[in-house]
Amino acid sequence: MRKKEKKMLWKPPFIFFLPVIEMLVIGYITGNFFSLNNILNIIYRFSMLGLVVIGMSFVILSGGIDFSAGGQMALSGMLMAILIVQCRIPYAASFFITMAAGMFLGYLNGSISMDFGIEPSLETFGMMIILNGLVYTISGGHSVMGDVKEFQFWTCTASRIFPIAFLTLFLTWVTGKLLLEKTYPGRFLRAVGENPETAEFIGINSRRIKIFAYMICSFMMTVTAAFMICYNHAATPFSGSEYMSDSLIACCAGGFSLRGGNGRLEEALAAALALVIFDDGIRTLGASQGITGFIKAVMLLIVLVINFKDKLQEM
Repeated sequence: MRKKEKKMLWKPPFIFFLPVIEMLVIGYITGNFFSLNNILNIIYRFSMLGLVVIGMSFVILSGGIDFSAGGQMALSGMLMAILIVQCRIPYAASFFITMAAGMFLGYLNGSISMDFGIEPSLETFGMMIILNGLVYTISGGHSVMGDVKEFQFWTCTASRIFPIAFLTLFLTWVTGKLLLEKTYPGRFLRAVGENPETAEFIGINSRRIKIFAYMICSFMMTVTAAFMICYNHAATPFSGSEYMSDSLIACCAGGFSLRGGNGRLEEALAAALALVIFDDGIRTLGASQGITGFIKAVMLLIVLVINFKDKLQEM
């Protein structure tokens, strides 16, 4: 059985070299890829996507999936912006209020799926629709904007956000790696993802572990939203939808199995960097947003088909 699982697992070893190859090729074609502004933009976008990927990784490792991640990010950003701009609550306090609300949504995702036996993909898809509707209702479909001082966080204005965002991603990766590989909750998470029945048999509380995974994902959505409104000085409806699909592409392309239990954070992050560079490259070459979205949709379809094909073979 172990041999069969290893054969089915899709973990391309070239994923660590792909970003370098992309940079060399795109840099040669465009000529302005290595400009300072473009590099900073790539660092920022990679940091944001990387944080989402880490959150999504916990859910996928547990054997679940979270289609509501984009809606959670949009709601977190909108709620935080409203608290800061309209309610005049300081940034730090607004962040912790939003974090509590976000983690409650994570708790709901995990508990509803486990307690009612609903397939995680269906449950989180329904939650995504609810959250998108809620964001549109409280915002009226408009952005909530503020000035630079209102969105300061650790003196984190737009000109200083790049190193702070990247440092946050690095520390989150280190913490996540240690949690998954050196602690009992991390090992329990993989065990539940690989075989929930066996995990229950040896005394692991699958419900608690899966709720924990969804709450981690929701926390990461809040952190990402905090950086986004700091950078943009505004919160926009449906701002997290692209990150949700991109995170799924990165996780699957980086070797994560939707069966659960398998995957490494560094490979998913390497795939995320490759995706950001690819997206920047085709935009630099003049591709429209529609073409870019179509290409990503095809990529998402391919990685999902590969994963679900393996899942059906296992059954």
